[in-house]
Amino acid sequence: MQRLIVSLTLAALLVACNGVNEPSLPSSVSALAGTTPQTAPAGSPVAHAPAVIVVDGTGRAVPGVVVAFAVQAGGGTIVGATATTNSSGAAAVASWTLGATVGINILTATVANLTPVTFTATGTAGLSTPRATKSSPSVDSNGSGSLLDHPVTLPRTRSDRPALVQGQLPSGA
Repeated sequence: MQRLIVSLTLAALLVACNGVNEPSLPSSVSALAGTTPQTAPAGSPVAHAPAVIVVDGTGRAVPGVVVAFAVQAGGGTIVGATATTNSSGAAAVASWTLGATVGINILTATVANLTPVTFTATGTAGLSTPRATKSSPSVDSNGSGSLLDHPVTLPRTRSDRPALVQGQLPSGA
């Protein structure tokens, strides 16, 4: 009889504790609101660092999951290519700077065995205040070979990089 009571007690404890101490397995990963799509001047960082949330099959956050972020298109750079989800199941890159060319930039966040999340950002021709820089010396129009040194205004991004517009030279170049 005592053996039956012990067995029933252990069975009740196992049922009552089911899932409490078991680690959750990630079942989905999704972008946090406001982190995709974005727009920023080409060569500049986006306003909101791309971030994801990882949840289990019941919708509970899963902490401690490694998320790998990688630039897929646009030539930009990221800081913090690998992040681990916090107690809320969230992970983010430290920053994402778009490529210098105007157009679409793509970043992915990958969790093992789950479909990657795609972040998009459009690099625009929004430039910082143009500044005068000196161009390379050139030959004058009559072909005499004398060198002219004249200032040319070249567009720059907010991060002071030359702005490139796909298929076009900067004005004054």
